[in-house]
Amino acid sequence: MAIVLSVWVLVVSAFVGCAHREPRVAQVAPAPAKQRKKVVAPATRDPLRSSGHTAPPPPSRAPAETADVVGMSWYAYGTGTESGEPFDPWRATCATATAHALRRFVTLRNPMNGRRVRAWLNDTGLFGDMRPPRTYDCTPRVWSDLGFPLSAGVVSVEVVAA
Repeated sequence: MAIVLSVWVLVVSAFVGCAHREPRVAQVAPAPAKQRKKVVAPATRDPLRSSGHTAPPPPSRAPAETADVVGMSWYAYGTGTESGEPFDPWRATCATATAHALRRFVTLRNPMNGRRVRAWLNDTGLFGDMRPPRTYDCTPRVWSDLGFPLSAGVVSVEVVAA
């Protein structure tokens, strides 16, 4: 019986010892980094460069930008416009001093910060003879998109024509 008891103690102690051991983690060495070969493009013969001549510059695709500086103010009241559209102060629209310029887009730029707005001309006004003179009367949307404070009266803007 002593032999059976001692064998049983050995078996139990072996299992108990295994349960409390930290599991072994296999140590894996990192793989060596692969050396990449540099690929060199074959030299091409350029007759213009080898003779000392250079190619002419590519033609400019964008036309030069011109701008007229005009005065502009803002308005936020009204019910209708000269073009028949309802007045909406939160649309990017402007009134112009001349009726022949209605129903077209105009691009305005603030010369102080470079911001641009494309506005729809849909109204006319009698504000061309006022001092200081102004050409456009815009909605608060255009005014704020250009970065002007609402406290400013008449400001100078550039009418951009490409």
